[in-house]
Amino acid sequence: LLRADVFKDLLAMIRGLIGGVTVLGWSIILFFMAIYVISLVFREVLGRDMKENVYEYFSSVPRAMYTTFRCSFGDCSTAGGLPIFEHVQKHHGTPLSLFYCFFIFVV
Repeated sequence: LLRADVFKDLLAMIRGLIGGVTVLGWSIILFFMAIYVISLVFREVLGRDMKENVYEYFSSVPRAMYTTFRCSFGDCSTAGGLPIFEHVQKHHGTPLSLFYCFFIFVV
């Protein structure tokens, strides 16, 4: 029934949808792998020192992943609304802030 000429376009759309879902799945996996690796770096660098407005957001790997995920979409602020990387700049210096800027540019 689906091999009729009437359904040729419908079958092409379904094949395209299945191919698109596969690509979307792999891109999501790649994005979360990047988030995981960057959050491990942030956890090791930012989560060791008990600095105010920095430590609580990078104290564990799941929390660092959540914060990194939020920062990748532009919501990189504390619960009080202060930018997290302003505090990172103050406590850890320019190189880490540049690394964050590079991360945002890549994502």
